Amino acid sequence: KFAIAATALEEFWDTAHPLIFLGEGCKRYSRKHYWSGLRSETLEFEFYDGQAPATIAYLKEVYASLLPVLTRTLNTIHNVDFSVRFWQIAIGPWLLYYLHITHDKYRKISCVRQKYPDFTTICLDESCFVIPQNTFDFIGHIKGDAYNLQLYSKILVLLGYKFPKKRIETKIKNTAPAPSPFSLKSLKATLVKGIAALARVSRNKNRVFYIDTYFPGLAAVRLALRTGGKFWPLSCGFETPASQRIDDEARGVIGKVKFGNDGFENLLMPLIAGELPQSMLETFKSIREEIKTKFVRDPKALMSAISWHLNDVFKIYAAQSAERGTLLLGVQHGGNYGSLKYLLQEDYEAGILDKYYTWGWQKSGSRANITPMPATKFCYKQKESDNKKNTDILYITTTWLRWVIQYPLTMDFWSDYFKQQELFLSDVSDKVRKNLVIRPHIEDFGWDALARFRDLAPGVRIEGWELPFRERLLSSRIMVCDHPCYSTTFIEALINDKPAILFYNPKFAANSFNDDAKPYWERLKQAGILFDNPVNAEKQIDEIYENAGDWWNDKERREAVRIFRSRFGLTSTNWAEEWRAEISGIVHLSGKAT
Repeated sequence: KFAIAATALEEFWDTAHPLIFLGEGCKRYSRKHYWSGLRSETLEFEFYDGQAPATIAYLKEVYASLLPVLTRTLNTIHNVDFSVRFWQIAIGPWLLYYLHITHDKYRKISCVRQKYPDFTTICLDESCFVIPQNTFDFIGHIKGDAYNLQLYSKILVLLGYKFPKKRIETKIKNTAPAPSPFSLKSLKATLVKGIAALARVSRNKNRVFYIDTYFPGLAAVRLALRTGGKFWPLSCGFETPASQRIDDEARGVIGKVKFGNDGFENLLMPLIAGELPQSMLETFKSIREEIKTKFVRDPKALMSAISWHLNDVFKIYAAQSAERGTLLLGVQHGGNYGSLKYLLQEDYEAGILDKYYTWGWQKSGSRANITPMPATKFCYKQKESDNKKNTDILYITTTWLRWVIQYPLTMDFWSDYFKQQELFLSDVSDKVRKNLVIRPHIEDFGWDALARFRDLAPGVRIEGWELPFRERLLSSRIMVCDHPCYSTTFIEALINDKPAILFYNPKFAANSFNDDAKPYWERLKQAGILFDNPVNAEKQIDEIYENAGDWWNDKERREAVRIFRSRFGLTSTNWAEEWRAEISGIVHLSGKAT
């Protein structure tokens, strides 16, 4: 008899039996001395990455079928008559993540049931279950072991299992460092907030109200002035009211709604009934009341880069404004947009918005009008960097959650990603090792990256994010990126004319380029910038290190970079005027954006 170890919470491991770890994320690197001595094996999915495209297509169909069902159900509960698009804007991001997360867990449990039918485990006691306040809170919870154990426990109960249960205290930590009150960044933020406060006083709705667009603070102020106040900040935090009580009756109604044609789909409404964020049920009415007093009714347009995903107050405001004709404008916020064959966020944003501003790429067939514009994130004055004087090789790495939150970013993909890092660091020459500086992702997600890197590369410098990325980039000779398909940093290196070496594993679905993007990435390969494996990338670094500047200035290489930037990192010295003209055009539109 085997026991499931569903998360890294060791008190829920029944070590009286051999353990089945449901993924590498269950085994904390910092606890290797403990779990490596246990009788255990890790569940393997021989079909996992290969079936990711089919799984993505399947979940798209489930999402499309489920949205109208939830629309009817929530409209009835709230006594409203909102469209499917309203609920797609309000609840869509949470629902998409939730479908991917629960499907992965259901699939793992199904695999265990097939391979080890006489299994056991320890579940989380119902008294410890939490219902996220909003989508932002949900993402905070899903980063931790306790909430993932909650989801596993619920699925097992719905499948008819009755396993032993234990309690645990669930706490979510805020991992974002607080800015210094005297920093330039903080002063810029204060200035923007001050302007936002003025916006609350002014009720002129014939404006483009923006939030989280990635314009640098002073650039946004400059644009507001250039447009004569037609581009105006919206002050809207992620916080939503905490419910005084859970509406068990309404959640019971949701749980009884029939949905689905297979085992996974049949579980969805009962699961959603207990997991739907309070912002979409208990506090939905109070959020709408807050919107009435805080925001301009029926603004001309609302613009954001990231608030479409996690800011429930903004999403509800945008959704009901769109019902009455407000234009919804999106701004690209990641370097992988326009390149990847499978990207949940890109598809979602292009499917709900009226107009979407990219960093240079275009595509047809979306609801949104896809429009290239100078990238908001890079509207700053360029600085020169001396590649001969600088000596550091800046190695940028990343991490992700220890569970699947969206396909095709499977655990197979991340296990291989760490192996690629190991190959790179084990093969570096003494010259490269001496000058290498590893900069791990700002958030560790429990992967214990610092300990991993110290073991993989003893003596190599490892640094945090105290120094802003661009400042650190400019003080380096070469930037190395091992996750170009999920990176904005390497595009910033190209924009700042910094020699860059990239490597990735093309065999994974997560690293698949769409047909339009393939020629641009292929040109980086031909230019000796992008590599299919870490060993060849390291050899290139070793070869060019002494003359990185001359290598980078090669005519054909510069042309490859220029063409790539024009598609995926569009900038302009005239960005302020181009954006002013675009915003003025939006303000003077009489109908939908076209």
